[in-house]
Amino acid sequence: MGSALKIEALEFARGANVSVLATGSGAKRVNARVMQIVKVDDDFTVWYSTYGASDKISELKNDPRTCVIMSNYKVMTDLRFHGTTEIITDQKTKDRLWQDEWTRYYPKGKTDPNYTILKFTPGEVEFRNMNKYGMEAKKLK
Repeated sequence: MGSALKIEALEFARGANVSVLATGSGAKRVNARVMQIVKVDDDFTVWYSTYGASDKISELKNDPRTCVIMSNYKVMTDLRFHGTTEIITDQKTKDRLWQDEWTRYYPKGKTDPNYTILKFTPGEVEFRNMNKYGMEAKKLK
């Protein structure tokens, strides 16, 4: 993978504030939802905060395979990731990623039992900047 292309893709991912997270429900159905991005690591690991009693938690427990999409068609650019999502409940990680504005979702703060972190680890990353490279996505990982 070219380092310039990886840097470009990481800058794009870190500039996105939301993505679509798709999970399987096990009932021949895929559920997709818009999720606020908490953080994107150098290896394209994506971190999310979510409500622990949400449907996506039970879906991920049954099947951790997920797809994440970030896009901005004003600049004709998108990222598509295929990988797995892990449910993180350890307090150290929750403390590290906590944002004070989340108290509207988790009234008890960092220790709210519904405050849950999702860690998406990509197995495959595809980046497409149509203005620069055309319609074909570039595989980064």
